[in-house]
Amino acid sequence: MTKVIASAACVALKEALSTVYWYKSDLRSFLTTTISNPALLV
Repeated sequence: MTKVIASAACVALKEALSTVYWYKSDLRSFLTTTISNPALLV
């Protein structure tokens, strides 16, 4: 089952993750280990 996320929630998540993970490589590493669908990282 696919869940829909509000666009405002996506923006807030993006801002929060970029604040928590200061370095791009740390953020990329977190996302690749957390997200099961690699197409979402593109």
